[in-house]
Amino acid sequence: MDYSKQQIIREINRYFEPELVRIPKMYEELQQTIQKVQSGGGSDAAKLIGGAFKLTFGLIGGLTNTLNSASSFGWDRGSANLANMFTKTGDLLNKGSNAAGNSLVKSKIQNLQSEIQRIQNGDVNRGISDDELDEKVMCLVPEDLFEKGLYRLGLDEAEISEVEPIYFEDYFIDEDDESQTQVKGRDGVIRTPSYLASWLFGTPQKLCVYQCNINLLTGSYSESDDYYNWKQVKIGSKTENKKGYFDIRGANFVYKFIYNDSPEIRDSIRGMKSYWSLKNE
Repeated sequence: MDYSKQQIIREINRYFEPELVRIPKMYEELQQTIQKVQSGGGSDAAKLIGGAFKLTFGLIGGLTNTLNSASSFGWDRGSANLANMFTKTGDLLNKGSNAAGNSLVKSKIQNLQSEIQRIQNGDVNRGISDDELDEKVMCLVPEDLFEKGLYRLGLDEAEISEVEPIYFEDYFIDEDDESQTQVKGRDGVIRTPSYLASWLFGTPQKLCVYQCNINLLTGSYSESDDYYNWKQVKIGSKTENKKGYFDIRGANFVYKFIYNDSPEIRDSIRGMKSYWSLKNE
């Protein structure tokens, strides 16, 4: 790995640092505070606070383990999940701190809640701007994905000449993975440490899908490919607020793509949907 790529990866990691590093550190600090309260007084109220923290941060700890795994990032909701955890346990925490009357512990609780809310709202220094992150991510996307896709699927360009190939790329947000981390930028856009690039190819017999999932924290990527008879799939698309949504569904699978709307990609999607309709007459 050359120096420039290493630098890019370091800057990307810095962007995601509030969710991946800062929150776990706050957790450790609070655990130490609770231990001091319990060892100092040992009251039932102090035990209640400790139990509440263990409940809350046990959940956060599980999420932290997932966040710190460099190999598993999918589509994301991370900071929102943290806020939800606090919402669910907030009453217990407040009761415990009020009962103990410990201003230090109460202050710690309030500061942590405030900090998580601030991160969730995107009001945090990430080292680089949202636009700079987007530019650096592009440096990690392989330039030869079109060729890689054809090779893995065993296709040549003559076979895909009847249908315009479609290319999608965006931060990968896994709607089914509640442990995936999401980061809200100052621009309001949700980003994740995973970037998904996809090529869709059509031949007279089948629809072919090639995907490259890039781990932005390491620069590594994984590839997958598959193909389906045109009659096996259903294709749908819609556009909302300048964002496009395209999906391919079958009996045991679904692909979902989000893209920035443009006349070019609309034409490509329209062409593939027309070809799919023709094959299903």
